[in-house]
Amino acid sequence: MLGILQSASMLALRWASSRVVSTKKFFMTMGNFDMVSVIDAPDDETMAKHVLAVGAGGNVRIITLKAFPEEVYRSIIADL
Repeated sequence: MLGILQSASMLALRWASSRVVSTKKFFMTMGNFDMVSVIDAPDDETMAKHVLAVGAGGNVRIITLKAFPEEVYRSIIADL
């Protein structure tokens, strides 16, 4: 199991470093998920390519969440 986690995290970090995707934070977690990455990409298409490339090996399950910074979500709420 450790080898799978190490190789998956190294693949993700290596892929991100060679693209315009950047890994901001990386955590080992306890509970439903073994690892959590905070990744930044310039657009949704670039992020989709990143998660497809990382998940292509079949050793990881990926769940993505689009996050909005505080100033953006306050603007969204203000327009309601």
